[in-house]
Amino acid sequence: MKQHYITPVSKHLQKFLFFVVLSLFTVFNAQAQTPSEDDEYAVKIKVVDTTVPTISAPSPIDLEGCSTGQLTAGSIAHYDYSATEVTVDLATFNGFTDYSAADAANNIDTVTYIDTVSGTDPNITVTRTWTVTDTCGNTSSTTQEITITNSLSVVTTTVTQPNCFGETGTIDITASGGSPIIGGYTYSWVKDTGATEYSTSEDLNNLEPGSYQVTVTDVNGCTVSLSDPVIINAAPNVINATETTSAHQDVTCNGVTDGAFTVVATGGAGTPYTYSLAADFSNSNTTGEFTGLIAGDYTVYVKDANGCEDPSPIVVTIQQPDALTAVVSGTSTICSGSTATITVELSGGTQPWAVTLLGQTSATSVTDTDSTDDNSFSYTYTTEALISDTTFDSSNITVTDANNCSSTITGSAVVTVNALPEISGDSQVCIGSNITLSITGTGGTWTSSNTAVATVNNSGVVSGLTSGTVQITHTDANGCESANYEVTVYNCELSITKVANPTSITTPGVINYTITVVNTGNADLTNIDVTDPFAGGATYSSGDTADTGVLNVGETWVYTASYTATQAVIDAGADLVNTASIVTSEISQQDANATTVIKQSPALTVNKTVDQAAISSPGTLNYTIEVSNTGNTSLTNIVVDDTFVTIGPTLTGGDTNNDNILDVGETWIYTATKIVTQVMIDAGTDLVNTASVTSTEVATAVVDDATTIVEQKPSWTVTKEAAESTYTAVGNTLNYTITVVNTGNVSITGVTVSDLGADATPGVVRGSDLVGNDDATLEVGESWTYTAVHTITQADIDAGSFTNTATATAMPSGGTLDEATGSATVDATQTLSVSSVTVTEGADLEFVISLTGSSTTDIIFTPSIAHVTTSGSDITTPIQYSIDGGATWITWTSGDITIPSGVTNVLFNIPTVDDNIVEPTETLTLTASVTSNNTSNGSAQGVGTITDNDALTVSIAAISVTEGDVNTTENFVATLSGVAEEDVVLTFTTTAGTATDGSDYTGQSTVSYTIIAGTTSVNIPVEIIG
Repeated sequence: MKQHYITPVSKHLQKFLFFVVLSLFTVFNAQAQTPSEDDEYAVKIKVVDTTVPTISAPSPIDLEGCSTGQLTAGSIAHYDYSATEVTVDLATFNGFTDYSAADAANNIDTVTYIDTVSGTDPNITVTRTWTVTDTCGNTSSTTQEITITNSLSVVTTTVTQPNCFGETGTIDITASGGSPIIGGYTYSWVKDTGATEYSTSEDLNNLEPGSYQVTVTDVNGCTVSLSDPVIINAAPNVINATETTSAHQDVTCNGVTDGAFTVVATGGAGTPYTYSLAADFSNSNTTGEFTGLIAGDYTVYVKDANGCEDPSPIVVTIQQPDALTAVVSGTSTICSGSTATITVELSGGTQPWAVTLLGQTSATSVTDTDSTDDNSFSYTYTTEALISDTTFDSSNITVTDANNCSSTITGSAVVTVNALPEISGDSQVCIGSNITLSITGTGGTWTSSNTAVATVNNSGVVSGLTSGTVQITHTDANGCESANYEVTVYNCELSITKVANPTSITTPGVINYTITVVNTGNADLTNIDVTDPFAGGATYSSGDTADTGVLNVGETWVYTASYTATQAVIDAGADLVNTASIVTSEISQQDANATTVIKQSPALTVNKTVDQAAISSPGTLNYTIEVSNTGNTSLTNIVVDDTFVTIGPTLTGGDTNNDNILDVGETWIYTATKIVTQVMIDAGTDLVNTASVTSTEVATAVVDDATTIVEQKPSWTVTKEAAESTYTAVGNTLNYTITVVNTGNVSITGVTVSDLGADATPGVVRGSDLVGNDDATLEVGESWTYTAVHTITQADIDAGSFTNTATATAMPSGGTLDEATGSATVDATQTLSVSSVTVTEGADLEFVISLTGSSTTDIIFTPSIAHVTTSGSDITTPIQYSIDGGATWITWTSGDITIPSGVTNVLFNIPTVDDNIVEPTETLTLTASVTSNNTSNGSAQGVGTITDNDALTVSIAAISVTEGDVNTTENFVATLSGVAEEDVVLTFTTTAGTATDGSDYTGQSTVSYTIIAGTTSVNIPVEIIG
């Protein structure tokens, strides 16, 4: 490509651009080429040298004011406002801060300025243009922006409107900004837009209604007014409160609090109005309604919505009537059932009055009808018929008025009532019989209305003569006559019967009796009295259907009674005879009886049980014997016989009252014990136990038995154990212990133990007979111990394990006994190994952990991974193992792995990472450390090798330099396509293109440069000659 460069001739500066072709050879055979060198062209240009003066002034400048008059030589702008060009002194100009006019040749001729204006108060902008001119006529200009801002403002701080009648308004304002430094602000108020100045004060007080505006002036003559005039409103009208006549309620009763009234307010600031009967407006409301008042004068205070009070509160008067009173008087004597008169003096309250006497259903209305207008009246009241002495006073007289006010009652009226004589007694008498009547009071005479039916004497004795009725009366000493008392004369007869149910009994229970009474005469019978002392009394059941308590003619009454026959009654055996009797006012006693027969039948039962239905070892049998009275009489002298048991029988419960009598229905519990020995077990005969029971009443013995089956269960075990856990060579000996245990429940004799795998010498040797002094009997639970030896052969080595079985035969005391065997297996010692494996990164390292042969016991090992040249990032998870040839995989993170018995190898799988990083072949180790201590070696190790699958490329970027930069160094940059984990060595050689080695640059040949592991580039320096 062509490139053109311009160099000023007067300075004799030339620059050249050259390119060098370089070749770079690396260990990866990568190479980069630069473009060919461009041709060089030089152009000469003549330059005329002129110097332009410079000028600067500070901008912007802010001034306070409302016109260009604030832009003066005394301001911070230093120069007066001028709409025409003004020439200033250069030295003075440069003497101000940040003002400067200069020229390289120091030949300034003039400095001038001119102002232009934009905007109006309160925001005026003056643009001042400064121009500097040198003696060669060269000029330069700059502008300076000056802002004149009128910040004067005024606001109302507080406006107080007249809230109440007679009040005036106030206005408080606050001025700020502008230039109040000398003399502060001046104020000019006008009212209602008038031409005459209203006030020069800052704030106004005592203002009448109207519109108020103010003009504020600062020392610069700048002015400002309120954005809107302030309006002062007119004060509200006076509050006017009036009472609502229709809502007025005076107190209804003297001294009560039910007065009420309502006040309505108008005027002022309007609703809501607040009403109160207290000057401090406590307990106020907004309705004007006041209730629950006593009589009196009430001043009503009112506030409007602004809280202004009525200057002239109204007064409302609540009145009440005089207290209602009543005075009672009058005294009289009457016979019971007559009326009396009393006097009630009424006064006060509100007419008409209501007088209520003795709880009459309606009150008598009374109005003052005398000639005086004093709200007082004397009222005569006639009582209802009286039957007893009565005092009329506040306890039985009430007086109320039209408002339902209650009267205070004083005084009393006493009415003495002579009771009418009252006849009492029987109202029936049988022919030929007498009854005596009673009378209340004393003295007086008796009268019979028909002396042919019955007569009565002065003692009140009535004698029955013939069937019929008479009226008996009595007049006492006060002349009061009794009511008629009717007496009836009858012909009187009755019958009584008694029935028992049941008529015979065998057990305690209740006997129910039915007693039937029939009136067989023509006179009702009274005061019926049926007794049954044997049953504890008779109870009426039915039949009294007409007159209650009267056995009417032809009427049948039924009574019931019951008697509880106890066991003592059954034991006694005597028949039960019960008699009932009846007596009436008219008829003397009559009797009836019933008999119940007692039947005796003594009996008992025996039930014997054992706690074990079967027994197979020596122990204790516990018997329970239950003796029950199943008859109907108590049983005495109970004898229980049981000769089979070792202990007992003993009475342990059931005699609840401890009377030594087996009561009916009672069950006595006896217990007994039998001790069972091994001899009984060996004998095998079932254990049968019989108990017999007798009593005085049951002489023939009652028996029951309980059987326990003797179970013979011969059994035994043979176990065989080797003292050695493994063997390693021919000639090793295995020493065995053979244990024979009687695990059954019978003794065993004739025990023989054989062992075909044992050496002939010494053969199978038995230890001592521990139980029975070497009686050749293997007792229950006894163990015999035998010993044997086996010498390892080559065949045992080849088999990997040796299994030996011992066999025992014998004869039990009972039953049959199969031969028993016991085996022991000893493994030959196994060797553990770990395979080595090689994979390409990204594939799994699958190790095989193997045994030299099959083991009859589990082998446990702990795997561990060690990085040789790998790191943790070269492998990943999950790490898994398989004990079934890869059919099932189990994730392993740490801990032991078990090789089950019979399994000879385990697969152990470690995933590797394809990391896209160039790296050498790496290795790690897997170590299996045996923790079960049953292999010939304690650990085994395998090596895992990971080969790399990544390749890198290298590139070199081209560079360019400017010819003439003599003896400088430029760097080529060699860059890898990825990160290498090892150093990468590059071999660098330059090759001349259009640039010449030795004159343009210094060449290199097979110079080595290294890209450090973990980095991706290296600088290759080349010396540029230029």
